[in-house]
Amino acid sequence: MFPLHRSDLPNGLSLLRLVLAPVLLALAVGGLAKAFLVTLVVAFATDAADGFLARRFGAVSERGARLDSRADLATWLVLPPAFWLLQPDLLAAEIAWIGLAGAGLLSASVVAFLRFGRIPSYHTWGAKLAAVSLAGALVAVLLGAPAWPLQFATVVAFVSQLEEVAITAILPRPRCDVPSVWHAARLR
Repeated sequence: MFPLHRSDLPNGLSLLRLVLAPVLLALAVGGLAKAFLVTLVVAFATDAADGFLARRFGAVSERGARLDSRADLATWLVLPPAFWLLQPDLLAAEIAWIGLAGAGLLSASVVAFLRFGRIPSYHTWGAKLAAVSLAGALVAVLLGAPAWPLQFATVVAFVSQLEEVAITAILPRPRCDVPSVWHAARLR
């Protein structure tokens, strides 16, 4: 049996979320809305737990931060087509808001990739707020709640992604776990 390292659990949760991204899409293609919702909640829970456990076990690493960011990106990228399949009326009504959040996510990723050759893994306070806001709003909307929390969350997400673009512009080299643009300025 292979010995387990304390970073295996947080990294395993990030890897699970990475694997769940295509599962979410497959469930949406199959029209399995309840299974999609349960799987989405599990994916969001692993996102909340991986960083907490990494800090708790003293297992924070650049490798883990980058794996977490890739899993986040994969999860968020499958959500628009999944919503198109499961909730086409909602997606059509909220396309501008969802496009705003998507534009922010893609902009931050593209700018960092062009500058540093990789997607960012900053895990800013703003990004954490955006993730919690979006996760809660998406689950609520899937359960039949009104769309205004989703609209608010997309603005929070867009602003947090603008901060990541600014962090990329400020940093002289790629870094993980930069809590805010203020921290990036201090690191410079």
